[in-house]
Amino acid sequence: MKRKTPFTLFSHSILPRQRMFLSAAILSGLCLLGSCREITVESLPRNPQTPPSEPLIEAQRLAAQRESESIEAFVKRSGWPMQETPRGVWYYIYRSTASNKDPMIAQGDVIQMEYYLQLLNGQIIESSKENGPKTIQVGYSDIESGLDEALLLMHRGDCAKILIPSLLGHGFSGDGAQVPPGASLLYDIKIL
Repeated sequence: MKRKTPFTLFSHSILPRQRMFLSAAILSGLCLLGSCREITVESLPRNPQTPPSEPLIEAQRLAAQRESESIEAFVKRSGWPMQETPRGVWYYIYRSTASNKDPMIAQGDVIQMEYYLQLLNGQIIESSKENGPKTIQVGYSDIESGLDEALLLMHRGDCAKILIPSLLGHGFSGDGAQVPPGASLLYDIKIL
């Protein structure tokens, strides 16, 4: 007897359009957990009866493409010498007090940071001026996976600008309050 995956068992009881919403939710959730490297929309399970040109999937591909283009345009306009990670986080460490012997921040380290968080249109979402410095445990806190990824490239005392695409931030749904759906985030941080 062929063993079915939980997704296959579950997907038989829902309609194709609901399955695509579920696939998008799974993709967004996995990205927030830091597994985007291995998962793409194309690799999600599909019902053979669902046409490959499903409108929701195509809309998500187009939205991701537009977001990528707007991020690249923003980076060019800013003039910052930003670098891109393999997962798509852009970062620029503009002040570093570390020497080559200082250890980089590692998974599990508890750090404090001052920060400004804004959208690419300049709208401030939150800052440490309003809320005080943020204390987090890298890799184990309730922060965007893109921010976790960038923190692992830094030392204590560094200042950086970090641009996070929506899939590594709040995804296609936003945060339900200040971050709109599909929004890229720009952090300006100082590790204390």
